[in-house]
Amino acid sequence: MKKSVIIRNCLAATLIAASFWSCAQQDSYLNAVPADTQFAIKINPGVIFNKTGLAENDRFKSLMMTVNGLIGMSITDQDMKDAALAVIENPESATGMDFSKPIVFAASDFGNVQTIADSAKVFAIIPLNDADRLGNALAAAHAEVYPAENGYTLGCYSNSGMSFSFGFNDKALVIDPVPFTDAAKETDKKAILAGLLSQKNVTVANRFFDEFVKCSSDFALWMDYGIYFDFLASVPDIDDNAADAVMEAVADRLDGAAVMISTNAGQGNITLRTDVFTNEPYPSGAESPEPLFKYLPSNSTFATAFKFNKDIMLEQYDTMFGDESREEYEKLVGTMGITTEQFFDLMAAGFAGSVSQSESGKPEFTIVAAGLTDSLCSKFASSLNISCDNIDVTTDGVYGIISSKGMANDGNFGSTRLAGMIKDGGLAVDFKTLDLSGLEESASKGKNIAGQLLSILDYAKTYGENNSIIFEIAFDDKQANALETIADFVLNIK
Repeated sequence: MKKSVIIRNCLAATLIAASFWSCAQQDSYLNAVPADTQFAIKINPGVIFNKTGLAENDRFKSLMMTVNGLIGMSITDQDMKDAALAVIENPESATGMDFSKPIVFAASDFGNVQTIADSAKVFAIIPLNDADRLGNALAAAHAEVYPAENGYTLGCYSNSGMSFSFGFNDKALVIDPVPFTDAAKETDKKAILAGLLSQKNVTVANRFFDEFVKCSSDFALWMDYGIYFDFLASVPDIDDNAADAVMEAVADRLDGAAVMISTNAGQGNITLRTDVFTNEPYPSGAESPEPLFKYLPSNSTFATAFKFNKDIMLEQYDTMFGDESREEYEKLVGTMGITTEQFFDLMAAGFAGSVSQSESGKPEFTIVAAGLTDSLCSKFASSLNISCDNIDVTTDGVYGIISSKGMANDGNFGSTRLAGMIKDGGLAVDFKTLDLSGLEESASKGKNIAGQLLSILDYAKTYGENNSIIFEIAFDDKQANALETIADFVLNIK
């Protein structure tokens, strides 16, 4: 393939997906989001790029100079060369796209795994601040433009047998990002796109889509919960009555619900948050597992702990399941070798576990499960291929302890930084307790890079908060934005 063809494709991709360079409030460009949207993603390219600090990074500037040189040498079409260099220098000005607002990807009609390839509709919606500049850029890329329909100018970009449909007005560029190679498909694609763009001021059917619109994170993914169960129900050749009954019960309870995953990079940390929106929110029932901490070693690097209120769990269980689905749920739990009552007792009594590093560098683990009997301890140990000789049931309560290092814990775990991260339940890793000498001195390039990465990390933790789960990873440098730290790390890998 000639270099000019490659560069032309790259320019077209930049015009169509340059969006990956800036959650805001409702704007008219979001009117193009279809009412039947089941799944959506939005990205703030301008904000993300600014957080990376790449505009002031010398290594990045040098890389862009190299790209400019390659474009200058490879493109013979002067209009395309000028357009490509303009995009590299100032993409927002060259394309008319508004990178200060989120780019949205909306999808629908993909609830059946067997027909997804033929039925799914996916669209990228990019805000504009100057439609004339976009038109000029598309002309420079030799895109084909059709007469306007429904207030949108429609078009198609084709090269090397691949084609993309698009439409735009003075507010938004809408792209069907799925390429097609059959020329006959162009009419179908144009019709689908025109049908989408005929919708004005629509509202997504799921009422929790507003939470997605309001989200101000760098990145957000939203999904109608019903998709999960549509997919599960459409998977062929699955004959598991217990699992099906449980899924049907959960689906009935979550009818009209939605889930959103959002990520935001802050000073020295990145936070990923999962929110579940339901018509009838219920308390999580989480309680502090601190009484179990005295059995965990203070030199732990990784630790997890949880404990739940049994009354709340039983109330939710009774609300969610009917007699038939409850019977099937009990069969499902029975596959673990315990009864439903024993399972709830274990969840309510609490669980804690940790991994520490021995003097020889080998990992050691400790598992503490309150409420375990000798028999259940043996089942746990057997499932982990651990000798039952390492099981101890304490005398100050019904605790089952399985440890690969014996019971020589010093009782000081409760005062460690790691304990503070999981005092209300959750999971955490303290990277500062790791001995990285083996990685740093390794002859393996991959291990060296892993050691460099771990050396700039501080900790990671995840925990629950009502109907949300939060995951946070922190870096040593608390002054720089986490994306700047990552970008600098990638550009300076040795």
